[in-house]
Amino acid sequence: MPIAQRNRPVAGRIGGRAGRRGDGRIRIIGGKWKGRKLDVPDRPGLRPTMARVRETLFSWLGPDIVDRRVLDLFAGTGALSFEALSRGAASATLVEQDRAAAGVLRAAATRLGGNSRGKCRIHVASAPRWVRRRREWPWDLVFVDPPFGTRLGAETLALLRGRNVLVYFEEGDAGTHGARDSDTEDLPGWETLRESRAGACRFRLLRPAGSGADWLRLRGAATIAPQRV
Repeated sequence: MPIAQRNRPVAGRIGGRAGRRGDGRIRIIGGKWKGRKLDVPDRPGLRPTMARVRETLFSWLGPDIVDRRVLDLFAGTGALSFEALSRGAASATLVEQDRAAAGVLRAAATRLGGNSRGKCRIHVASAPRWVRRRREWPWDLVFVDPPFGTRLGAETLALLRGRNVLVYFEEGDAGTHGARDSDTEDLPGWETLRESRAGACRFRLLRPAGSGADWLRLRGAATIAPQRV
């Protein structure tokens, strides 16, 4: 049986609330669906994106998320996609290899009304394999939140490098786990626009170096260079 892509930790890497199974429900924290709940399916290692991480990410994006087309790889609970749609994204495509988790995503999309006019599409597939098969590329922003402690992050970023797209990338934090996720420290070919940490994770907003993916009007301090930890 396949394991939910975003939600499959390496043993010993995730502890506390982030690593528990079946926490019940999480809330959308902004936009038209603010306060609406998303089910957290009882799948091994399920790790929904924390509210404070989503709050930071969508603070970075601000109103520029409106009318953007988002792609959610390793979709898990769909928290990032439904948050984006709630805040005005034009559409969301979710890729999740666990069939049970994908079924929960479809139910959430129907309950929230995200299925109208094709605004929310869900695919049951391996994220790297699915990306490799895409010839057309309509997306503006990609969420990449793979299982911690694996090479899936580096593999997926390598596949996205040639795309004109912004990427949100989440990984296990070396400061918490004592070992960084594989091959994701320097991220050759990527420029880090924003970076932060929360709990067991480190998360960044990236774009391919020299790309034209410049629709995001960053607010506050100047672009943050990658940090070594």
